[in-house]
Amino acid sequence: LLNTLNRSIDSVFLCEYLRKYPDCGHVLTVFEQANKVFDSDKVLLSLLCLEHILLYTASSKSDEVIEQSIGQRLARTILTCHLQCFYTSLSASKPDLLSAAALRVLTAIIMQGNTIAAELLSVFDFSIKCLEYLPTRNVGLKDTLYDSVRVSFIKFVLSFLLVGDTDTLRSVLELKRFVNLIFRGLCKDVKETIEMFLNVVKEKVVKNRTIPKRTKVEFFNKHVLKDIGMLLVHPNHQESGIAE
Repeated sequence: LLNTLNRSIDSVFLCEYLRKYPDCGHVLTVFEQANKVFDSDKVLLSLLCLEHILLYTASSKSDEVIEQSIGQRLARTILTCHLQCFYTSLSASKPDLLSAAALRVLTAIIMQGNTIAAELLSVFDFSIKCLEYLPTRNVGLKDTLYDSVRVSFIKFVLSFLLVGDTDTLRSVLELKRFVNLIFRGLCKDVKETIEMFLNVVKEKVVKNRTIPKRTKVEFFNKHVLKDIGMLLVHPNHQESGIAE
């Protein structure tokens, strides 16, 4: 069943599945069982399926209230019962493919809307040690179309900025070691990743007048400014237009 869902590119099939099994019980059962002994292969398969479902319920294809509510209920179930599996999956000892998948599911959860994003922000343990190492795991995932762990982490962070309201954005920016982790090593990222990150920060933070000035000043501290300055002198980006 999970393989079928993951291979399916037909939204009609996924819509029919969700209407027949709105609690996604099959997927969550496999996920829970795999987590008990932490079977990495089954956990990964479950995460891929959850990502598939959550991206659908958050997409424009899912424009009916019933499908959106299914996504929100599924997200809440994950946040209530399965966060420990995500902490384990993000550990440096786990394969990059697994860690990146966990980050993509967290991103898809946030994309269910600001209410869910705020709930994730309130229950997720941002003090876990492995969090600060995620941006350093920038090795490409061979033979896959998936982003590296670092890029997946960047998209996870940006999802808060894209979906969150002023309160959520302020809370995210005030986290001591979260968004600012990305600036370290940013000069080594490819142009597309740098532009994606900086454009969202510019639009959602710098230009956002609802965010208190003090929050912005504390966020753009001397360390962040130093990292941004390194982009201006890095030989790989001097002619790329990033400075603009």
